[in-house]
Amino acid sequence: MLNTVDVSGWNAPLDWSRVAAAGISVAWVKATDGVGSPDPRYEQHARGAADAGLIVGSYHYLRIRHGRPQDARAQVREYLSRWHAYWHLRPVLDVESGGNEAATSDEWSRAVCDAVAEVEQLVGVSPVIYTSRGEWEGRGLGSLTSLNRCPLWLACYGATATVPRPWGEYALWQYTGDGVILGVPGVFDLSRGESLDRLRTNLATAP
Repeated sequence: MLNTVDVSGWNAPLDWSRVAAAGISVAWVKATDGVGSPDPRYEQHARGAADAGLIVGSYHYLRIRHGRPQDARAQVREYLSRWHAYWHLRPVLDVESGGNEAATSDEWSRAVCDAVAEVEQLVGVSPVIYTSRGEWEGRGLGSLTSLNRCPLWLACYGATATVPRPWGEYALWQYTGDGVILGVPGVFDLSRGESLDRLRTNLATAP
């Protein structure tokens, strides 16, 4: 069983050796948010996790409309400039409604499809998509059947994982937003999966 934690600038600096000792093997670290908003603790969290022996991945919070028009492809280019330091795991697009409430379904579809296409063009692999069933289907994205090529990182805090269309399964399941890691202060987003196979880039060198 694969156990992971995801962190961002909202999380205080961690004793990553304790995180590793508690059985967490992967740290997903927020890298960017929209355009021009790098996460202030990305490097600190990522280096600390890597030094403690964890596998490091990163994610980008996709902004659809955030006070001004946002170009999804420009967001991806900015994100990938930080992702390249930890490229063994696929890029992750965080697709949820916080801060994006004003966007229409068409704007959501265009932004998500453009972001996925930009990752594939620049990296050569499909990104992981992080979302919940409510967020995804509620924005009319369940009809984007071709996006099932992207591994799904499902956010679902019930007893069982409810997968949105068009996927039939998840690669990673975030099962709690207030998880506890033994010996580490705070509460955390924790996820589990069967293996890292679908989350790896499988690239021999960084693109």
